[in-house]
Amino acid sequence: FKRESASCFDTIKASWSALESEGQKADGLTLLAEKFHLCGELNSTQPIVDWLSSAYSYLAMVNYPYPADFMMPLPGHPIKEVCRRIDSAPPGTGVLDRIFYGVSVYYNYTGSVECFNLDDDPHGLGGWQWQACTEMVMPMASSVDNSMFWKFDYNYSYEKERCKTSYGVEPRPRWITTEFGGHDFKTVLSKFGSNVIFSNG
Repeated sequence: FKRESASCFDTIKASWSALESEGQKADGLTLLAEKFHLCGELNSTQPIVDWLSSAYSYLAMVNYPYPADFMMPLPGHPIKEVCRRIDSAPPGTGVLDRIFYGVSVYYNYTGSVECFNLDDDPHGLGGWQWQACTEMVMPMASSVDNSMFWKFDYNYSYEKERCKTSYGVEPRPRWITTEFGGHDFKTVLSKFGSNVIFSNG
């Protein structure tokens, strides 16, 4: 995003505190639900935060130079289009309105969606969360200095508890290297196979 447009990056970065601030106002959550064209009500800002961060993460994965329908119907160079919409909003347009214009490229490029259901799971993330709890522990964190996302630290204890509560399982952080090797990948591949095809991007 930053490579595409510094102002777009900065707007996204500023949006997290704008969301939090708006959500703390008396009718803030109601106004946010209206602003983002949500089908239901909000109890906190976290569902919108998750919804937006999912869009940005997936956009980075599918930023192809040609139109694609891999995750969602998208134009070629979708990040460029997201940033174009964020940056070209009329003067005086607020940060959150700009964000909605931009993220609509991902969630509603066809213009056919009237409202967004944040409980919908179009990418099967429930399955991914299960896999992250049972096979692929993926520690992720974000710093305010280098990222357009809000600051967060990885907390294994929290993830362990979440996995127990959600799925009744405990994560196995070393399973992937135990099962497939990885510390000496060249040796692992020589014993496993020589032609590895990454067929999905």
